Amino acid sequence: MVNKIIALLTLILLSPILGAIALLVGKPYWYNPRMIGEKGKPFKMYKFRSMAYDCDTSVHKKHLADIILHSKPNKKLVSDPRITPIGRILRKHSLDELPQLINVLRGEMNIIGPRPSTEYEWAMYPDWARGRTDIKPGLTGLWQISKRDSGTFEEMIKLDLWYIENRNMAVDLYILIMTVVVVLAGIGGR
Repeated sequence: MVNKIIALLTLILLSPILGAIALLVGKPYWYNPRMIGEKGKPFKMYKFRSMAYDCDTSVHKKHLADIILHSKPNKKLVSDPRITPIGRILRKHSLDELPQLINVLRGEMNIIGPRPSTEYEWAMYPDWARGRTDIKPGLTGLWQISKRDSGTFEEMIKLDLWYIENRNMAVDLYILIMTVVVVLAGIGGR
């Protein structure tokens, strides 16, 4: 219930900014990938569109395969031609993620937790990594504040599993505060 109250108040408070972003992005405003949520259940996630409409995802699929299956560094795609100029700004400060507050209101996500995986990313997960869906995914988490654009797939999963086992109000408050710092500074955003 606390997650839903925070999401609702944040959406109300940020509604002028959300409206301005929607105007800058243009139609269609949303990108709605199917993600894997709690207990492996798929859901439609809301994000502001930061890429050209209806672009090819094969580049992203190959990139994720390199990270998950071939132990390449967990970096975002650099110079991705699919990203629009306004999309680069939105991603740098994670503004494209704000519509996920709708997913929190719908009960599909929490404010804090492991990030949800795409269906094709989930299909590549080894069995030991699937425990990261034992709880609802979150808008932010330990990975986003500590490694955001570095480290390995294994480190990401281990941080998520640690959070699941050790979550409490103090850890959540720390993650919230550090999220604001990381987002405002644009650390690791692309």
